[in-house]
Amino acid sequence: MVASTNVPCPVLPEGWRVPAELRKKVLAKLETNDDRLAKDAETLRAWVNMQPHLPHLPESELYMLKQYLVYSKNSMEKAKRGLDTYYTARSAHWDFFGSFNIDEERMKRYASLMQIGMSKELTANLHRILFVRTTPEELTPQLMDLLCSINLLKADIILRLDTCLGFEVIIDLANYSSNHAKIMAMSLTTMKNYLTCTLNALPVRVKHLHFVNAPSMFTTTFSLIQPMLKEKLRKRVLMHKSLKSLYAHVSPQYLPRDMGGELPSTEEMEVELRKIFLGLSDIFAFQRTLKTDESRRPGGPSEMHGNTFGCEGSFRSISLD
Repeated sequence: MVASTNVPCPVLPEGWRVPAELRKKVLAKLETNDDRLAKDAETLRAWVNMQPHLPHLPESELYMLKQYLVYSKNSMEKAKRGLDTYYTARSAHWDFFGSFNIDEERMKRYASLMQIGMSKELTANLHRILFVRTTPEELTPQLMDLLCSINLLKADIILRLDTCLGFEVIIDLANYSSNHAKIMAMSLTTMKNYLTCTLNALPVRVKHLHFVNAPSMFTTTFSLIQPMLKEKLRKRVLMHKSLKSLYAHVSPQYLPRDMGGELPSTEEMEVELRKIFLGLSDIFAFQRTLKTDESRRPGGPSEMHGNTFGCEGSFRSISLD
């Protein structure tokens, strides 16, 4: 069925928005520009709309396709493969990824467990800094599912809004407790789904994954997660024993106050960014209509649809750029 929408293109608030000259630099690094990217997005949309199993994308989705191309390193073939995986994952794991269920109650509950912020400027390498902070509140397996689901949707929206060459991700584990370790060990399937969907369905380009203030018990937790990651990402993991060690890689200019940086606290940015997500209800409503029709997929349904809640099949490995 052909969908139509007049949903406007979302934008980041002025403080976070990438200036035009920096966007030009990002695109130049990818050997493209806005005019060429617009034409390539039209080509990509035409390809999606010719696939019998993929959803019909109206013109309003061109902004998303342009962003998807950027994060696919301006590779048309990589973007095609990624989009097939993206819509398949959203359909196969509807409650986890496809429902785009973000409302104020869920967001506030999420923020009581975890807060996410991001630098307001790109680094000299044209990277964006994302920082994550857990709270002392105890987790349950159900709350772990909530965290992973909301994090997936946040990542989806940030990729639609932002323009950069990759992300430096910093995770502050100062509040990591034995309860967190227990629930993480109980939720390995959820974690596998989350990591695999994030890094395959979404063209996330993680440059480094920094852990700070990690207690000794996190070593055991990470040993359970590490096998889920490809060697390329494992080599990009940095465990910092102090904030001073982190500053050797990321300037305090790009960090929140709770990490000794110059920006507002992670909690304050979580509240500010929440307003963006809650203001996208029209976009979320439309996204819920975009599903694959596996009965029309050439060669038969995706293996992903044959699993109860796993990301096997098209999601056999986590890849990074």
